[in-house]
Amino acid sequence: MIHDRLLLPALRATMGDWTYYVASMTLEELAHRVTTATTLHQPESLDEEIQRSLSPRAGDIAEYLLSQPQRLFGTLVVGVYGGEPEWLEVEISEGARPWDDNDERLEGSIGLLRLSGSEQLFALDGQHRLLGTMQALKDDSSLGGEEVAVIFVGHSNDRAGLQRTRRLFSTLNRYAKPVSRREIIALDEDDAVAIVTRRLVKSHPLFLDRVSLGGTKAVPVGDLTSLTSIVALNDCVEMILKNHSTWKKRHKKIRPPDNILDQLAQHCVDYWNTVMGEHEVLREYVGMPKDGRPAEPFRGRHGGHLFFRPIGILAHTWAATTLFSEEAVDTQTSIQRLAEVPWQLAEAPWVGLLWDAENQRMITSPEAQRVAKRLIYHSVGGALSDLRTDEAELRKELAGMLNRAPEDVTLPRYSA
Repeated sequence: MIHDRLLLPALRATMGDWTYYVASMTLEELAHRVTTATTLHQPESLDEEIQRSLSPRAGDIAEYLLSQPQRLFGTLVVGVYGGEPEWLEVEISEGARPWDDNDERLEGSIGLLRLSGSEQLFALDGQHRLLGTMQALKDDSSLGGEEVAVIFVGHSNDRAGLQRTRRLFSTLNRYAKPVSRREIIALDEDDAVAIVTRRLVKSHPLFLDRVSLGGTKAVPVGDLTSLTSIVALNDCVEMILKNHSTWKKRHKKIRPPDNILDQLAQHCVDYWNTVMGEHEVLREYVGMPKDGRPAEPFRGRHGGHLFFRPIGILAHTWAATTLFSEEAVDTQTSIQRLAEVPWQLAEAPWVGLLWDAENQRMITSPEAQRVAKRLIYHSVGGALSDLRTDEAELRKELAGMLNRAPEDVTLPRYSA
């Protein structure tokens, strides 16, 4: 397709054996002129594949553009194939320079990139942002005048050019380290779950200065202060918020209005206040000085309380919220029922399932966690049919974990 000529303000730079141009394009120009690599060049073999499969993430990006006033894209990388792109250097005369010394690095680096309109442009990095932009402009064309930064690199559609472009594409994606969950929880201002988690950590007595801020769900062995980890707490908060009447799936990606955020945060505060009210061990823990190793009596080689293990606090939250959503049991009643469950690791039914008494350590396999959650749910009146299983199957699973015959295993009932 032939387009009109286009003049873009740009910088020219070099890295390795690439010379590239950093320019500013409007969203309309981006959507109109740039395509995906697979559209430009359908691969005839795996050796010619130069781009990842495109996913439904484009729809999420379109929604982001349409709903987030503080939107900002990272720089896209665009391959230029064919045509006659031209670099026009802008020279700054000596009298116009705001500096005294002669900086040679500025020579040839500031100018205009002129596209003839006959070249083919394809998104080498940022194809989801490109497709999201296209979708968003269909709904709101006024976004077309907004600008994004684009890096242009040359591409040759022969074997050597494909190999060179593939290498650049894989390098860009290999070294683009994903943001860690801890960083999302700590920094995301759009994810309502992360925002509410931070509020709890800053203000609720159960979590204020009592949460491990490491990057994993586990609490470090040497941490004798924290109740749980910020990653585990974030997972709990997400389960709790999904039961609130104002919760929408989009609240994970698009910040809700402040009044909705306040309602969601208060819902979590009420939940944890109720949990504390039903569990003396938590009130005892909160009453201990933070610098006095308050978690030590409740977590260690002696076993301790399941709430002080991520597996336990997550299983409790899952059971409470599932009772609400599947059995229509209100939150307070759910938590009261769960308070009847024995939560000491060194007691039945956890020995052999979640607690290895001989080696004095947790059993953390996914199978053990799944059986434990089902056992808790059933023990407080939850219908196993909600979980697409039944008593016979659960007994068989539990027997396998305990290395017993199914007929020798009894499923406990603690309430309702």
